[in-house]
Amino acid sequence: MDDAARRKALDRTVRRGSRPGALARACLLVAAAEHPHLDPSTPVAEIRRMAKRVAELRAASGGKLPAAQALAEVLGREEGFGGAGGEYDDPENSFLHRVIERRRGLPILLSVVWIEVARAAGIGARGVPFPGHFAVYVEPESGEDDDGVYVDPFGRGRELSGDEVLRLCMGPGGATAVSPAWLRRTSARQTILRVLANLARSYEARGDLERLERTVSDQIALAPGDPMLVVRRAEVLVRSDRRAAALADYRRALAALPAGAVFARVHDQARQLARLGISVN
Repeated sequence: MDDAARRKALDRTVRRGSRPGALARACLLVAAAEHPHLDPSTPVAEIRRMAKRVAELRAASGGKLPAAQALAEVLGREEGFGGAGGEYDDPENSFLHRVIERRRGLPILLSVVWIEVARAAGIGARGVPFPGHFAVYVEPESGEDDDGVYVDPFGRGRELSGDEVLRLCMGPGGATAVSPAWLRRTSARQTILRVLANLARSYEARGDLERLERTVSDQIALAPGDPMLVVRRAEVLVRSDRRAAALADYRRALAALPAGAVFARVHDQARQLARLGISVN
């Protein structure tokens, strides 16, 4: 599967993101860019195996074991999923099949494992995109009046207190205003865009322009209406000395950007590039 076909499949998959398994398949399509011979059936089967174990554990308790505790017992203790060790920003920590193999990864990929195992076991769960962190909300059981539980897969499924949720809402900078948006359901598209943003940062830190461009192109495929992503790719193309392609992206971005400081900056970048010998209309 070439990149164009993979991106079309990724877009189709995130449209079905609320269905069990769709989020995992989308993550595996991201990983396929770097691992083209990846067999998605293996990690999917592993998710189903772990979900079966969660269901068995709950059945053995006569339904008394809370969902979040059953997930933590299986994923955090029996299977050993937890925070990435060693090089935190290793790109492999952003690939779902590697996270399942290693039992280590970034918070967002660990959260994907939790969400998909929960859904396959018949448990409601969703991602919570805090600024600077990613966690999981395990929804209350059907018919129960109490609230659900926030858990931290990076911390092996430790339940988060109300104060901890509040601090996570504030973000690393300790902002005084808490946005309730961080507690709302995040879409599969938003989740995958965040996975790609992490991956892009990893490649940027390593100066890997080829993979950085590919990753930003994946972001653009999922968010074609975001001109700043197009500007980002243009900047990467300039650094790769692909001036004609960079100028085409600057033009595309300028057509979508409103007048203002950002437009002026991008327009200036395009003009400087044109002076290097590329004609513009």
